[in-house]
Amino acid sequence: MTTGREWYAAAELATLDLQDMPNTVRGVNLLVKRERWRDRQAADGSRLARRRPGRGGGWEYHINLCPPRARMQLIAADATDRMDPARGRVRVGRVSAERTGEDLLHFTG
Repeated sequence: MTTGREWYAAAELATLDLQDMPNTVRGVNLLVKRERWRDRQAADGSRLARRRPGRGGGWEYHINLCPPRARMQLIAADATDRMDPARGRVRVGRVSAERTGEDLLHFTG
């Protein structure tokens, strides 16, 4: 299980240039169909594909459906997105911690 983002739309997966993944929406959708991602379940019985909420709909796919190298890229990218070393900040969800000159942490959010 990851601690960051877990769900991605086909269009997102196509544009992220992931290893072992197609780089077009059509290609991702063909992979989804061929590997029956919409029918797959986790060990606990929860579904690994879900309808996207809101206007436009579509589907989102759990990170665990992706090939291992693509999954590792997604995890690394998510961790990088939550860190901003230039400002000494690490974002975790809606809470962020900032290192001060005295090595104390101030939480903002």
